[in-house]
Amino acid sequence: MGRVKLKIKRLENTSGRQITYSKRRTGILKKARELSILCDIDIALLMFSPSGKPTLCLGERSNIEEVIAKFAQLTPQERAKRKLESLEALKKTFKKLDHEVNIQDFLGASTQTVEELTNQSRLLQAQLSELHKRLSYWTNPDKIEHIEHLRAMEDSLKESLNQIRTHKENFGKQLISLDCSSQFQNEMHLPLGMSSEPQAQSISWLPGNDSQHIMLPEDPNLLSQR
Repeated sequence: MGRVKLKIKRLENTSGRQITYSKRRTGILKKARELSILCDIDIALLMFSPSGKPTLCLGERSNIEEVIAKFAQLTPQERAKRKLESLEALKKTFKKLDHEVNIQDFLGASTQTVEELTNQSRLLQAQLSELHKRLSYWTNPDKIEHIEHLRAMEDSLKESLNQIRTHKENFGKQLISLDCSSQFQNEMHLPLGMSSEPQAQSISWLPGNDSQHIMLPEDPNLLSQR
């Protein structure tokens, strides 16, 4: 009796998924390390368990930043092509083990995503070119051929000037507030009964409450001793 073919599909039981992952993870990590040594290649294998716990496997001389940078240089078309090649090789491997795999289940959403990314990239490139063109108008207004563009630039400048004036006024108010607060704090730190200017008191020295006075300092220690 031959082995029963195992159809590769999502396990419905949560505990079953966790057990299967734990059993197969060790073998996958071992094969990845062996492959990096035998073929002298860069490998970065990142897996997340059903519970969300990450596992990272790097090659013998692999660096995660360099591997990601190398992958980022590939175009979406190259990524899709290499993924297809990997899935085809995976299909052959499963076929030898009497497992059934339909690679279209893995390619349907992926192909659509690549097309969407390509279209989005073209749209962003067009928008970027338009922005560069508009920015060139500010350094060379002679290129402008429509009065609407000039009016739009004028309105933009007026709005920017208004914002600068408002910010300038608010900044000036903040400086005045800080100066007043600093002056108040300095006066509060003076000793009791003293101010920033020297004070003196007058005493009458003639009888009859004449208007002639002599000025004496408040500090009694400054008076001559008899």
